[in-house]
Amino acid sequence: MVKGPYSHGKTKAEVAGELRVYLVRINRRRSRFRCAEQRYLQEVRRHVVEAVTSGINIEEAAAAAGYTPKTVARWVAKRRVEARGLPVERAQERLVRIGERRRRMSQTELRISARARASVRRAMEVGLSAREFADITGYTTKTVDRWFESALQALEQAARQREVAQARRGKRRRPPQHLSPAERAEWLAQRERRRTAVMQKNGFRVRPVRSPVVGLGVGEVARLPKAPWKKTSKPGRKRKKK
Repeated sequence: MVKGPYSHGKTKAEVAGELRVYLVRINRRRSRFRCAEQRYLQEVRRHVVEAVTSGINIEEAAAAAGYTPKTVARWVAKRRVEARGLPVERAQERLVRIGERRRRMSQTELRISARARASVRRAMEVGLSAREFADITGYTTKTVDRWFESALQALEQAARQREVAQARRGKRRRPPQHLSPAERAEWLAQRERRRTAVMQKNGFRVRPVRSPVVGLGVGEVARLPKAPWKKTSKPGRKRKKK
């Protein structure tokens, strides 16, 4: 069974099938977006070349439209003969609209890729390979490999953080009640050794734990209270007596 949202009680094969359907939808959405972008790009080229023909500098036109000067210069070199001149104010308004449209399209493209990238961790859980992920979504193998590597590093870092957090919480773990004084002292010593090993492995400085057991013999440990972690009084504000 696979853990996580929308996967309760489902096998890996079932979740993998649902994930493939979702990735196919992402690929279709990306294909529609790229087709619309190509159709719009033809109109953009014509408007940008007309703006340059009207007297606007190539660098200024490229900055307003959201493209590089090298790209705009290439467009101008190919289409300047067939371009017609426009009033400068109208050409500048067109360039501003083109730049706003390009920013919106870039945001849409980022949202599509973010959905695909968010599915990488689930693909790793159900055993979907990076090559199959790339074939379904339409992204390059190099891009998908980078996503998988980044997700794997995030999982490893999260595992290290959980291990360190468990080691730190281990300082506050309570020994079982049924242990004898000698067994309780050994239990505390083992807990401290485990905590020290985990902290040193992850590069943290180990601070010694102040324990009432340290420095006492077995006979002296027997005189300790049964529950030393319990506080004698509840913390909080002390009310004044009237």
